Amino acid sequence: MPVDPADVRKAMLVENLKLEDPKAVEYKAYFWGGIDPYRIKLSTGRDIVLNPPQAGDPLNTFGYPFAQVGDATIDWLDPATFKYKFTFREK
Repeated sequence: MPVDPADVRKAMLVENLKLEDPKAVEYKAYFWGGIDPYRIKLSTGRDIVLNPPQAGDPLNTFGYPFAQVGDATIDWLDPATFKYKFTFREK
């Protein structure tokens, strides 16, 4: 089931809401099990093997970019060696 508690928390912080506020309850209901039209589903489950298969163990999750050169995995947390950008165009 898709869940993004970070979006609920972010909305609560931006709008200065408490957990019991009706708007916070509405956000929790919306983000629990829902995928809004601006999201894509990258994977389901754990132990993910890409196509073509990556070298090494399956990925625990696939929520961030992943890249390998040969059998070496590139550190996606290092901005000097791993650069990427997301783009979106509504049709």
